[in-house]
Amino acid sequence: MAKNILSLTYKDALDYFMSASNYSTLELPEYLDMTPILKHVRKTIGAKVFEDCVQGNRFNTEVLNYTMNLNKDGKYAVRPIAFVNPYIYYFFAREICTEDNWSYLKAWFKAVQQPAVTACSLPVIAEEKEAFHNSTTILNWWSNFEQASLELSLEYPYMFISDIRNCYGSINTNFIVEALNSHISFQESEQIKDFNQKRFVTNISNLLRLYQGNLLVGLPQGSALSDLLAEILLAYSDMLFCKEVKSHGIQCKYKILRYRDDYRIFCDDKESLSELSYILQSVLRRLGFEMNSQKTQTTDDLIGNSIKGDKLAYIYNTPIFNKKGCDFDGIQKHLLFIHQFGKEFPNSGQLKTLLSDLSQRIDDKLHPQKSTKDTKPKDNDDSLSQVELWDDLDDIAEELDELEQLGSAKEGIFKTLKTFTVSPIKENIRPIVAIATQIAIDNVSCSHYALRVISQLLNTCDADQKKEISALVVNRLLKQPNNDYMQLWLQTMTYSMDKEAKRSPYTNDLCKIVMGKKGNLWNMDWLKDEFKQKFPIARICNKKELQESGSEIKFKQRENYTETAKVIRTL
Repeated sequence: MAKNILSLTYKDALDYFMSASNYSTLELPEYLDMTPILKHVRKTIGAKVFEDCVQGNRFNTEVLNYTMNLNKDGKYAVRPIAFVNPYIYYFFAREICTEDNWSYLKAWFKAVQQPAVTACSLPVIAEEKEAFHNSTTILNWWSNFEQASLELSLEYPYMFISDIRNCYGSINTNFIVEALNSHISFQESEQIKDFNQKRFVTNISNLLRLYQGNLLVGLPQGSALSDLLAEILLAYSDMLFCKEVKSHGIQCKYKILRYRDDYRIFCDDKESLSELSYILQSVLRRLGFEMNSQKTQTTDDLIGNSIKGDKLAYIYNTPIFNKKGCDFDGIQKHLLFIHQFGKEFPNSGQLKTLLSDLSQRIDDKLHPQKSTKDTKPKDNDDSLSQVELWDDLDDIAEELDELEQLGSAKEGIFKTLKTFTVSPIKENIRPIVAIATQIAIDNVSCSHYALRVISQLLNTCDADQKKEISALVVNRLLKQPNNDYMQLWLQTMTYSMDKEAKRSPYTNDLCKIVMGKKGNLWNMDWLKDEFKQKFPIARICNKKELQESGSEIKFKQRENYTETAKVIRTL
C-alpha cells in the first residue's frame, strides 16, 4: 500500500506540498493548472525571511484566500473549498519542512500514536501516475478502513460509528497550537530533545492565523497541507481519548479505526462500548467538535456497516450489467437508473462510477473502430446500418474500378468511402440531456461527470441544435446557488461559442482568466512590490490544452472513466 508523507525527507515533503495536485485536491479541467504560480512563488521567495517580504501590516483578512462554495446537496448545504494564497501557502509549507521541524513533527506523531487506535488519514504518496483522480487516497480508504473493518468483525461483535459534524469548519487553531505545545515524552535522539519547541510553535501559530485569514475557527479545505494540520489535532484527540479511557478504569478489549473525522470503535462488550462512545464525545467537545447525530449508531451488523451504503447498493444492483454489456436497451433508461441512484446516495463515489460506465458506453458508440474492407465491423445493439453500408461499399468499389478516367482522384474517393463513421445515437437527445442536467444539480461534487455525458451527446448534434441545447443547460445550471464549480466545467462545453460571441456568462474568476480577462483570486497588497510583480496568474490557464480540449469535457486523467469503472467497482 501507499506510504504516507511522514516517510518523506524534509526536502521531498516540501516538493510534495508544493505540487499542484496537493496544493488543491479539487479536480479541475485539464487546462487549469496551478503549477506555474507555485513555481513562481517558490523561486521568487526562496529562503527569504517572511518579515522581509511583507509591506507593513496590510492584511485584508476577507480576501487573502480564494474560496469556492460547493453546494453539497443542490439545496442549502455548502462546502467551502479554498485555494490558499500561494505566498502564504509556501511560507507555511516551508516552515514545516525545514530539517529540524520536519524531524520534530515525525517524532511528535510517533509519540502521540496509541496502540488501540489505527489512524489511516495522513496524506498518502501517490504513484507517479494515478489510475484516476485521487485513486491512491481512495484505495487507502478501502484497504485500511473498510477492509480493516471487515477483518475486525472476526474479533469484535459490536461497533460504534460516528463522524464529526463540519470537521474542518469547526477546527480551532488554538487547539492545534496546544497539541504541538503539549508535553510529550520523546524517546528519540538528543537532536529532538534539544529542539526549540517554543520557537517552532510560535511560528506555526502566527502562520496559522494568516493561513485561515485571521479567523480562530475554520481550517481551509482542499489541500494536503490542511489535511496534515487537521491530522495533528485529530491525533492529539486520539491520545486524550486513550488517557481518559485509562483514567476511567475501563478494562474491556477495544479497537479504534479512524479516517480523518470518521470513527469506528470495535468492542466485545456492548455496555463498555457505550462508555467509550461517551468518553469520545466528551474529548471531542473539549476540542470544539460535535458528533454528527445523523451518522452515529451502535450496531452488531459489522459487515453491513463496514462498507459505505452507496457501494453496497452498487453491488446488489450489478445484475443490470453483464459480460455482454448493459441490460438497459437505451441511454435514457440507463440514465434514469443513475438519477434514482443519485437521489438515494447523492454525491457518492459509486454515482461517479455509474456515470463513468455510461460515459464509456457513449464513447464506445461515438467512436467505433474505423472499418476497412479487410476488417468488417462487428454488429452491436443498434448498428445494423454498418453491415448494410458495408455491402454497399463493396458494390461501389467495383464501380470505381471501372472509372479509370478518374485517375488519382479514385484513390482519395475510395479512401473516403472505405473509412466511415456511423453515429449510433438514435434516441432523442433533449430528454437525455435534461436528466443529466438534473443529476448535475442534485450532485454538485459529481456534476462534471454528468456534464461530461452532456458534452458527449451534444457533439452528435448539428451546430444550431448544439448551441440551443447548450444555452438551455447553462441557463438552468447558472440559476443554482453556489455554482462556481459547475461554471468551470460548463465553460469547457461552451468556450468556442463564447469566444465567437465575444461574451461569457460565467462570473467565476477562474473562468475570467480562461477568457483572457483579469481574475482577482488573491490579495497581494501585503507583499512588497518586488514579490508581486510579474505574478503569472494568466498562466493558470494552459492555452494549448484549452485549444486541444474542444467542447468535450475531459479530466486531468484521460483514462479516468475506464479505470474508475474497473477499479472502484471492485472496492
